[in-house]
Amino acid sequence: MNALFNNAIDNAIANAPMSAMKHDLTPAQAVDRLAYIKGAISALKEEEAACKDILITHNQRAYESDFYRATVAEVAGGTKVDWQALAMSMKPSKQKIVAYTSSTAGYFRVDVRAKKTS
Repeated sequence: MNALFNNAIDNAIANAPMSAMKHDLTPAQAVDRLAYIKGAISALKEEEAACKDILITHNQRAYESDFYRATVAEVAGGTKVDWQALAMSMKPSKQKIVAYTSSTAGYFRVDVRAKKTS
């Protein structure tokens, strides 16, 4: 899978339209380039999510390949105060602060770094 995916990315980069960095694109070409970039980002985000899901579901905190190390950390949910609603009430009290405080969901963070070489 890795070789196939890497070849697909290499082909996409090699066959990509001219970069907008040259500043000589027409507006129509810039629209096409932007659509291509957004499509590539979307596809890569889906692939990123799938890879992260694999790492999270295997319940290990660290993984290594030949060149990279990935760590998985579960980040606890927190609380969030709706300050605008609180200010609109004009008379904030401890009870109103509690009433406008909600919990946020926890999530996983996956970090990938190049491995140190000697």
